[in-house]
Amino acid sequence: MGLWDQIREALSAGWAEIRRSSVDEHVQLVNWLAQVARAEHSLSEQILQIIPALPYEQFRRRLEDIARDDAQHATFIQEHLGPLGGIAGDALHASQAMKNDLPSGPWQRLQQVLTVKRELYEHYRQAASLADDPDLRALVEWLRDDEARHQEELITMLTQLDAHVHETIT
Repeated sequence: MGLWDQIREALSAGWAEIRRSSVDEHVQLVNWLAQVARAEHSLSEQILQIIPALPYEQFRRRLEDIARDDAQHATFIQEHLGPLGGIAGDALHASQAMKNDLPSGPWQRLQQVLTVKRELYEHYRQAASLADDPDLRALVEWLRDDEARHQEELITMLTQLDAHVHETIT
């Protein structure tokens, strides 16, 4: 199983547990956020690996910003898990053991990043509606809004890269 599948599976499995378990929703959301921290960190690392393959400096700068945001999300979640009732631990280092399964082209790589970001956004959106704790809700809404912005930026990049590919082929 490749990295992208591992990230998506971890997000989905954690979310499925929240939906079916009888454990307090707050505890489940906090536990799920620990998984999300790993996913955000891993996503940041993967984005940094895509950057050298991009043909335009403005794309590289925008992706560096997105990767930095994702790393900050992971760190921020970890720092705030304790006060929210979770356990901050070594979650950020777990993603380093994941296998890198990036396809060869930057366009395909960015498509996979966009897919994961769409899933993160949807999970954050649902989690915000479930969160009773105002601090937890504010955290999840902030993460959701950042993921929405990242999606818009990635769609713009993909569109422009697609046009670049067509120009170089013809």
